[in-house]
Amino acid sequence: MWATPASGPPQPPNLTKYNQIAMAPPKPCFSPQREGRMLLAINSVVNHQYPSVRKAAQVYNVSRVTLGRRVAGITPKQGSRASNSLLLLVEEEALVQWILSMEKRGFPLYIVDIRRLAEAIVSRRRGESVPRPIGYHWPYRFLGRHKALQKRLTRSRDHQRAKQESPHVIKPWFDLIQATIAQYGILDDDIWNFDETGFAMGLITASGSRKVASSSENVGRITVIQPGNRKWTTAIETISARGQIIPPFIIVEGKVHLTYWYTQPLDPDIQVVLSANGWTNDKLAMEWLKHFDKFIKDHVVGVYRLLILDGHGSHMTLEFDSYCIEHLIIAICMPSHTSHKLQPLDVGCFGPLKQAYGKLVADLARRSIFHVDKADFLEMYIKARDAIFSTKTIKSSFRATGIVPFNPDYVLSELIATPFPTPPGSSHGEPASSPWISQTPQTLKQLAQQRELVQDALQRSSQSPTARIDKVANCASKALIEVTLLRLRVMDLEQTVAYKKKKKNQSKARLQTGCSLSVRKAQDLIAAANQRREEHED
Repeated sequence: MWATPASGPPQPPNLTKYNQIAMAPPKPCFSPQREGRMLLAINSVVNHQYPSVRKAAQVYNVSRVTLGRRVAGITPKQGSRASNSLLLLVEEEALVQWILSMEKRGFPLYIVDIRRLAEAIVSRRRGESVPRPIGYHWPYRFLGRHKALQKRLTRSRDHQRAKQESPHVIKPWFDLIQATIAQYGILDDDIWNFDETGFAMGLITASGSRKVASSSENVGRITVIQPGNRKWTTAIETISARGQIIPPFIIVEGKVHLTYWYTQPLDPDIQVVLSANGWTNDKLAMEWLKHFDKFIKDHVVGVYRLLILDGHGSHMTLEFDSYCIEHLIIAICMPSHTSHKLQPLDVGCFGPLKQAYGKLVADLARRSIFHVDKADFLEMYIKARDAIFSTKTIKSSFRATGIVPFNPDYVLSELIATPFPTPPGSSHGEPASSPWISQTPQTLKQLAQQRELVQDALQRSSQSPTARIDKVANCASKALIEVTLLRLRVMDLEQTVAYKKKKKNQSKARLQTGCSLSVRKAQDLIAAANQRREEHED
C-alpha cells in the first residue's frame, strides 16, 4: 500500500507554470509589414550594408534568429510546400503553363487529363515504367492552389420543362400508375420503360458540359474543338424495375449495311436499322415493339407487362396500340415535357451515357481524329453503354422517379426549383516576386543571362551563386517535364496514325441493302462471304 507522508495531507500541484502558458499571448500570425522588413534586412546583409546579422536585425526590428535562418537559405513556413507534395514546385509551374497553352490551342484539359499528366510527370521523375495512380481529389486541390486556373461548368434548362414541374401535372400521373397496377395486377418486376435518345455522332457533349481547367481570366463557356460530324443516330433502350436491360435497337442514317460495321466484337442480339435521316418513325416503332416482345416474353413474372413511354407520335398509332393489347402489354404515356422528372431512362441513364460517349469522342479529337463513322459509333456507344447501364443504376433510376418502390413524394417534394447561385468571382491577383531573387529562366535568352549572373557570382567570392544555380536547375527540370508531356502527345498521335491506317485498310463491301439487320445475322453473312471467297481461291 502507498504510505502517507508524515508532513500531512498531499498538497495540490503547482499550476503556476501552466497558468503562465495559458495566459501567454498567442504567437503573431503572418504580417506583410514584418515580412517586408525581413526582406529588406536580408537584402542589406547580402549586400554587406551592415557588419553583422545582429546589427541588421536591430535596424529593421526583426528577429535575429529568424534573419540568420533566412540568410542561410531556410524557407519560411508561410508559403512553403509540404514535404510530401506529389509534384515539385517547378513541376506544378510547368503543368500550369501546359494547361494554359492547351486551352489557347482549343483543347482545354478535363480533370481526368490533369490527373493523367501528373501521373506521367511523377513516374518520369521516379523512373517508373508504369504510372502510379494518384488520389481522386488531387486535381481539384491543384486547381485550387493556382489562381491562374479555375473550373468551369455550365448547365442548361428547358423553359417548357420548368413550366410542367407542378404538382397539378405530376400527381395525376402517379394516380394513373397506381390505378393501372391495381387494375391489371402488375408486379414490380414486370414494369418496363423504353425511350429513344439521339446522338450527333461527332459531338463531344450532346447535353450539358464537363469540367475543364481554364485560365481565370476567361468568362462564360469554354470552346472545345470537336470532330463536328453531325450525322444523326438514334438508340432505343429498354430497362425494367428488376434491373434488366434488353439489347439496344440502333437506328442509323443510310441505305446499305457495310461489312466493316460488324467485324468488331459486338453483342449478336443488337439490332441495327437503317433510315433516311437516322430518326425513328411509325414503322420502326413497330419493329422495336416486336424486338421488345421477343426478348421479354420468356421473362414475364405475372400476366401483364406495364410499359412506360413518352408522347412521341410513333408510340400512339393504332397499330402500336393493337399490338400491345394483343400481347398483354399495358402502355401508359407520361405528361409532355416531364420525362426529365418521371422517366427512369432520362433521370438516371441517358445523361451519364451521353457524357461517357462524349468522353470517347473527345479522346478521338485529342488524337486529331475528326471523322466518326458508323463503325466508330457502334464501338464507342456499346463501350459507353456497358460502363453506365448496371443493375444498381437501373434500379436507382426507377427509385428516383418514385415508380418502384411506389413513392410519389420522392418527386413531388423536389418540384419547387431554386435558382442556381452565381459562383463568386475569383481573385486575379498574383503574389509579387521579391526584387532581389532572380526568376527561373523561361527562354534561351533568359537562360544565357542567368548563366552570366552565375559566372559573375563565382568570380565574387563574397556572393553565393547557389540561388542562381537553383534557377538554372529549375529551367532544366521544366525542360524535362515538357519533354514528358510532349511524349504523351506523341503517343496520342501515334495512336491516331494507327487508327487512320486501320480505317484506310477496311473493306467497304456492301452487306445488305435496306431493312434492319441484327449483328448475329450480319456476322453470319460475313462468314458465308469469306467461305465463298476461300472456295473460289482454291
